[in-house]
Amino acid sequence: MRQLQLLWQAINICTVAPRARHAARPHTATRRRVTAYARTSDQTWGWLPGLSVVGALGVLLLAIAHSGARYDAIWAQPLYWTGLVILIAPLGTRLMLPGVSRREAIGLIIVMGMGAYFAKLLHSPIRFTFFDEFLHWRTAHDMLISGRLFTENSLLPVSPLYPGLEIAATAIANVTGLSIFTSGVIVVGVARLVLVLALYLFFEQIAGSVRVAGIATALYMGNPHFVIFDAQFAYESLALAFLLMILLALLRRQRVTGSTHLSFNLVAVLGLGALVATHHATSYMTTIFLALWGLVTIGYNWWLRAKEPGPIWITLLAAAMNAAWLLGVSSITIGYLAPHLMGAVESILNLIAGEGSDRELFKSSSGIPTPLLEKLIGLGGPGLITLCMPFGLLQFWLKYRRSVIAWTLAIGALSYPVTLVMRLTGGGWEVSARSSVFVFIPLVFVLALALEYTWLPRRINWVRPVLFAPYIAVFFCSGIIGGWSPWARMPWPYMVGADTRSIEPQGLAAAEWAGEYLGPNNRVAADRINTTLWGTYGEQRMITHLIDEVSISGIFLAPHIGPHVAEAIREGRIHYIVVDMRVSQALPFDGHYYESWEKMVVPYSHPISPAVLGKFDHIAEVNRLFDSGDIRVYDIGALADEP
Repeated sequence: MRQLQLLWQAINICTVAPRARHAARPHTATRRRVTAYARTSDQTWGWLPGLSVVGALGVLLLAIAHSGARYDAIWAQPLYWTGLVILIAPLGTRLMLPGVSRREAIGLIIVMGMGAYFAKLLHSPIRFTFFDEFLHWRTAHDMLISGRLFTENSLLPVSPLYPGLEIAATAIANVTGLSIFTSGVIVVGVARLVLVLALYLFFEQIAGSVRVAGIATALYMGNPHFVIFDAQFAYESLALAFLLMILLALLRRQRVTGSTHLSFNLVAVLGLGALVATHHATSYMTTIFLALWGLVTIGYNWWLRAKEPGPIWITLLAAAMNAAWLLGVSSITIGYLAPHLMGAVESILNLIAGEGSDRELFKSSSGIPTPLLEKLIGLGGPGLITLCMPFGLLQFWLKYRRSVIAWTLAIGALSYPVTLVMRLTGGGWEVSARSSVFVFIPLVFVLALALEYTWLPRRINWVRPVLFAPYIAVFFCSGIIGGWSPWARMPWPYMVGADTRSIEPQGLAAAEWAGEYLGPNNRVAADRINTTLWGTYGEQRMITHLIDEVSISGIFLAPHIGPHVAEAIREGRIHYIVVDMRVSQALPFDGHYYESWEKMVVPYSHPISPAVLGKFDHIAEVNRLFDSGDIRVYDIGALADEP
């Protein structure tokens, strides 16, 4: 009971406005500014009610745009961008104006953050349609049915080994009787709320300024993964909330003593434990940030002969917990992450060696180019960041160089140019995109300093919010352009091999038929899209090279059932195969039909022949069990038997 009381006390204190006394003893001007803020801050709602209506109008336009996209309306995409700008620009601009109160600023960033969450939710409001969501849905479903952790998931073997998200979702489902989809929407929505609120409080603690904290939080929403990727039912969406909660607790504990200090330690340790069990990459990046913070603290104390407390013990604890979980529970994570990291390093080394870039910007793997206007806006975001970073670093030096955590953020912001270089490479662009959610935390703090403290004469001070409105609009839209392909942002009609664009009623009906009539956990081979559907809604045991080490592409691509195909069927002990005849209508947008190696080995110049896909109709031992017109299901159990 005592521990629960301490935990509740820490949560309450986290939301209290920062006081003038900073443990890091910032610059004298900073202390005067913080003291003035604490004395004169006006706790009114200000423009929040009216701007909330404006934000709601933006969400309404997004809803109409998504509905139009389902019918391929030409006006859907312009309306989509209009809705986003109306949602973000007015609320973000208000944060730049004089007189914004703390209460109003918090309300504004909550409306912006949750409005951006609705932008993703409106894409698929009744069921999951994004690829990663299906993978975690299967893990949650197996946990709900079996009542056990660490169940097998052939679609993403790593997912059951980091079950934090699924534990939260299934807990809600068990208590309320809601579906996994609805429970997942609630969990991710709460995580989004915690993320933006903790991010604001974190920056406010450092800067002692409502406007700096508000601007930095608003800019963070322009990172490439904020709107769509980190609003999915996926482990990073929840892990980011734990990350910011840990950082906020560690920062606040430096301002307090006694039992309150202990309560913040408790929040940090519990949050770290939850984080380690939720997402590998976020927990590793948290450890790296804590290590950087600790090293900066050591250097700061040596430089100024100070005794600034640092997060040394929590860094060692984080490293130990990650190592224990990795070695004891999730050792396969090494093989899962290593190829991505090795590919990124190799691509960067090739670029440094002068071998050129192996990736063309603004072009998908299917070769579809990005429209010119999107290219310009997409380049505008990095351009604005590059323009403002020197001014932000200068303001950091002038006003916050006596703050250890500010030093940590300034050094962390310098990693952004490295991620830009990585985006030029085929092996590094994914690592760059995934790391943006972490790099943007220190980066937006530096940018907010530039926007808040860059000098303008008083008589033209009105220019600042006028310039900030297009700035944040371009910044936000640039993040979406850089983080998600144009053909995948909205629920357009069906496309071949296009992840969420390939999820439609016929495929869902076939998968649900399998779960009802074939029973669960049959060994099935299918194309990438139907593997996802049958492995989740169909509850089947899908054969994948990742976990079974069996290549299934030849089964579908070979013109005849030869010895190699028969051997693959026997090795995989495949009972059923799913043939989607629609793959003969177009090339896959993600570059492959069945397995990722195809786009590197098979030179697709035209779709697969219908005759090749229909070869199973001419084999006596094979029975066609299901035919919806486009999707056929064959029982090939006789071919899987040993001769």
